[in-house]
Formats: sequence, C-alpha cells, structure tokens
Amino acid sequence: MNEQNRNWYEAIALRHSRRKYVRTPVEPEKLERLAALIDELNRGSDASRIALVHSHDGAIFSGIRGGYGIIKGAPSYLAFIGASDDSERDEEPGYIGEAAVLEATHLGLGTCWVSGTFDPAAAGQDLDLAARERLLAVSPLGYPKESYSFTEKVMKRAAGSHTRKTLEKLCIGEMLSQWPDWAKTAAEAARLAPSAVNRQPWVFRFDGRELTVEVDAEGGSRGSASKRLDCGIALRHLVVGAQHSLDAPVSLSFGDTPRITGVRPGGR
Repeated sequence: MNEQNRNWYEAIALRHSRRKYVRTPVEPEKLERLAALIDELNRGSDASRIALVHSHDGAIFSGIRGGYGIIKGAPSYLAFIGASDDSERDEEPGYIGEAAVLEATHLGLGTCWVSGTFDPAAAGQDLDLAARERLLAVSPLGYPKESYSFTEKVMKRAAGSHTRKTLEKLCIGEMLSQWPDWAKTAAEAARLAPSAVNRQPWVFRFDGRELTVEVDAEGGSRGSASKRLDCGIALRHLVVGAQHSLDAPVSLSFGDTPRITGVRPGGR
C-alpha cells in the first residue's frame, strides 16, 4: 500500500491522548504538511471540514466542565466542523479528522480529541464559522511533555483506556473465527480508535464480503451525533487497517442510521 497508509497504520499504535504540552511552537514545515493534507481532505467532503489554528491564546481550552480533559500548553490546535443542520452525517468530520490526527502522530506531534468541553465563544474568535456550520470537536496540537502528569494518569484511568473491549465483544454477524484476515486486521485497528471517555460506541459486522461499523444501542442514543462522530473516527482506522492488510485500496460507502459505513476489498 502507499507510504501514507503505512505511516497511518503505524501511527494507530503510537497515538495516545495527551493533555499537557510544552509551549514550543510546531515547526512551520510540519504545519505546512498538515495544512496540505487538510486542504485535500476538505476538498473531498461537502458536509464537514478541518481547520488548523497555528497559534492561539489558550482560551478555547478554558471552558472545561467537571475537570475532564484539561488541556494546557498546546501552541496549536485542530478544529473539526460539521453541518449544523445534518447531525446524521457527523461521522464524516470524525472520518476526515482522524486522518489529520494520524498524520500529526506520524510527524511526532501530540493530539487529543475534545468534544463538548471546549469554550465555543473562544472558538468563535479563532474560527470563521459559516451560519450552517457547527464545531463538533477540537484537538490540541504540539509536543506533549515527556512524562504523563498526575492529572493525565487519573484521566486515563477514569476513561478506562487500559480496559478496551475485546474484538469478541465488538464483532457481530459471522463468527469472528470465520472472518478473513483483512477484516480482522481492520477491526483490530478500529478497536484502538479514540472515543469519548473511551466508551467505544460501535460494533463491527462482517457479512461475508462487506465490513461495517454500526452505532451501538447502549444508553438509548443509538443515532446520537457524538456517537456518530466517534464511529467516523473508528471508520478511518477500519479503512487504514484493511488497506494495510490487503495492500490495496478498499471501497467505502456511507450508510444510514444506525449503520455508518461499508468497507470491502477493491477500489472505488
């Protein structure tokens, strides 16, 4: 598969949510590389986009409620934007956004998906949002401190990052033992995707040919926008994992609630 996909597949295992950063600015060449990728991703989507904020005053991360996800020191950030009138397409900002996150990880930068706990007023100062756009999530961008802070360790334990669900609990449809290797590799990559408080609000279904991500039904909010955003992030991992295993492109289709997408061998 192409070098970019190989880099992203390796980044899946390296990526960890980081909340404390040194204030060293990100090198211009790395920001330029990210900006070029973001331009490409934005051109491929009509319902969502990513914005790269090179520098800011930190106010966007001051609206934390309940203390979860405290972000400090990040010199830059990514913003993930969706359509204000179409929450059933919120998987798309997650899908394109995680590509930027994996590229940032490959470049040696730290990230952390933050949804619902940023300061929207501060975001309005940094971002030129259209009337029909909605800021769904942001991610700090920079160089994390070498060691995890006490707060980060507490947050990681609280989110259950070390107790992710097994593939057996996440996979439905044909018995997992009957899945082809490419589908298992793809699902394992998606299992490692970040999600709000590490809830992993998805299941993977294989029907003999197509592998899909579906929003789970826990909590009675099967089609909720935030879950769809998380499932879009998992979808990116699913595609990267499948392409890595097959060493070839896969076809991708977006479906309706509660089904998110379908992935199958073969190009578009």
